[in-house]
Order: sequence, then structure tokens, then C-alpha cells
Amino acid sequence: YCPFAKHVSSREELAADRAAVERFVRWCSTHDTRRLSILFTPWGEGLIRRWYQDALLQLAALPHVVAVAIQTNLSTRLDWLDALDEQPAHARAALGLWTTFHPTQVELDTFVARCEQLEQRRVAYSVGVVALREHFDAIAALRARLPASTYLWLNAYKSAGPGYYAPDERAWLTSIDPLFELNALRHRSLGEACHAGTRSLLVRGDGRSEERRVG
Repeated sequence: YCPFAKHVSSREELAADRAAVERFVRWCSTHDTRRLSILFTPWGEGLIRRWYQDALLQLAALPHVVAVAIQTNLSTRLDWLDALDEQPAHARAALGLWTTFHPTQVELDTFVARCEQLEQRRVAYSVGVVALREHFDAIAALRARLPASTYLWLNAYKSAGPGYYAPDERAWLTSIDPLFELNALRHRSLGEACHAGTRSLLVRGDGRSEERRVG
């Protein structure tokens, strides 16, 4: 998922993407011998495309899909979620949104208002922010505006190296997200037990699966 992608898709690319999503939904609907948990990680903002909205609703309605979610910056309308009222009861419990607030992309008022809409529609969601230092004021404002029951996770900015945050900044970030220090670490996985390629798969649009192991 890369919300910073600056790419204008051609009609051919959009048609191929739609066909890939619809093919994936058909596959999931016919493979009902195991429970499925699905996370869409589109390159860019997927929910501006109707076929992603339709895919989430269709997958959530399947009895063997226990969870289906998508990463989103909430930059688009959410009235498509009203279709959940016509879906089986378990669909609302299965569907969720992994939302990320990007202060340079979505106004705070707009983002918070859409979080409120999710609350009203009883749709599960998480909220996160990339903890760039230039976003500290926005992080504080967002924490103040969200319900106390909504966990705000802070994605540590690791690219700048371990000295990016001063000790007092780390303490402040941890006061907002108690798991911040855990997120800030680079965790070794080489040689450790891993479900990649067996129970956990990354599936590309063309249907290929890929294992990912980080040493």
C-alpha cells in the first residue's frame, strides 16, 4: 500500500485491475472449505474504485470469510457501506477498514467526520498515523478528536535511523501508543517459525502468490 503513489492509471490498467479483483472474489466464493481472512493492500487508494467497494461487500457476506479489510486514507465517501443493512448479519462483523491519517492528503475535520460515520454504521476500523516529526501537531489533534475507545497506532519512521526521535519525543509517542517502542524496533525473522507460504499468502492481481521473509 502506497498512498503517496503519484500515478494516473490508464483505462487499460483500471480494466485489468477490476478484472483481477473480480476474479479474486469469484475464487474466494468457490473455495469455501476453509475460513478466509483477507486484507487488500492496493497501490494507492482503492476505495475510490467501485469494484473494491463491491468486493468488500461481497466477500463480507460469504459465511466462510471471517474478516475482510482494506487499507484506506478515508478520502472517499462511505455511503456504499449502507448496503450492509441488506447483507447477512455476519457481514457487518466481518468487514473492517484499516484507516491511516495522512495530514497532507485529507483534512483533519474530514477524516474525523468519516470516523464518526463508521461509528454510526457500526463498522470496525483502526486508525493510524506515520509518526513523522512534522506531523506531531496533527497527531495530537487527532488523538484529541477521536473517541477515547479508539486506539491510535503510530507507525515509527524507521527510514531515518534510530536517532530520528529524541528521548522526550519517544516518551510522548508512547503515551499515545503504548506499543510504539515495539513498532519502532526492527525484528529479526530469519530462521524463526513462519506461516508465510502456508497459512499466510500474498496474492498478486494476476493470481501469483508470494512468500516474504525478512532476515
